[in-house]
Amino acid sequence: EFWNVINGSQKCSRERDQWIQTAIHLYSAEMKCMPASFLAYNAHIIVHRVENGNNNGKSFEMLPEIFSLLKFADQLDLSLLDRETLSGAEFLDVLVQSLCLTPWHIELAPNDAAANQMVLQAVSCLKHMNLAHEQLLSCLAK
Repeated sequence: EFWNVINGSQKCSRERDQWIQTAIHLYSAEMKCMPASFLAYNAHIIVHRVENGNNNGKSFEMLPEIFSLLKFADQLDLSLLDRETLSGAEFLDVLVQSLCLTPWHIELAPNDAAANQMVLQAVSCLKHMNLAHEQLLSCLAK
C-alpha cells in the first residue's frame, strides 16, 4: 500500500528518501485530477496515522494541498469511509477535530524517535494550512 511505503518506520537510506520524495511529488502533481472522494479517503488515512508507531510523518506533506482542494467542495461522497455526505468544510472540521482528539503515538511513547519525527512533520504541515480560527485553536491546544 502506498501509505505503508511513505510512512515506513525503518530508517531511510538516501535512495529510499529520494524515492519517497518523488512519490509524494508525483502524487501531489496529480491531486487536482483525482476525485474528491478519493482525496477525502486519503486525508482520512493520513490523519489517522498519528496513532501508529510506524509513521515517519512524510504523508503529512500532502495534507495542505488535499485540504485546499477539498475545502470548497459542496458535497463529498464519503461512502469509502462509511460516512454520510458532508461539505468539504464540514469534512475538514471532522478531520482537524479527529487529529486533535486522537492520542498521538508520541503521547504513548515520548522517547520514540520516529514518533518525534512524525510530530515535527505534522506540525510543519499545519503551518501551511489555511485553517479556520476554531480549527487553529484546536491544533494549538494539542
